[in-house]
Amino acid sequence: MKKTEIEDKNVIKSKIEDFLSETAEVRFVHRLQIIYYLIQHEDASCITAGELFNVSPRAILNWLKKINETGDIESLRDQPGKGRKTRLTTQQISQIKKALRVKPQKVGLESDKWDGKTLALYINQRMQIPMKGRQCQRLLLKFGFSNKRGRPAKV
Repeated sequence: MKKTEIEDKNVIKSKIEDFLSETAEVRFVHRLQIIYYLIQHEDASCITAGELFNVSPRAILNWLKKINETGDIESLRDQPGKGRKTRLTTQQISQIKKALRVKPQKVGLESDKWDGKTLALYINQRMQIPMKGRQCQRLLLKFGFSNKRGRPAKV
């Protein structure tokens, strides 16, 4: 039997990761799935589970500690108010992802490749949200795009 291949692995992987991080309920179920895996496979470690599920072994260890302390799986739910809130809405994020699929010239920019500065300029022009180039470099990586060095973005 021939091995099944996924043609655009990075895009599919990025979409799955986006889905898994989209809502608190999905993250909770994903954590439960990892804990269930560890229960079913007693010889598995946090490291092997982390590699299998693409999660930090330290995070898994923290979840196990929470469950052991509370005795309740509900302790794995996200607590409200943790972390910095994003300035981008989900609609804006999908608009950015759509724009990244075409060359910057197609969306009215003069650069020939997407880089942090070009993406920052796009977000500032289209959404009136000031962002720095470094933050946009992280967005590019998060969305599964390589951080290519293009020509400087012209205003």
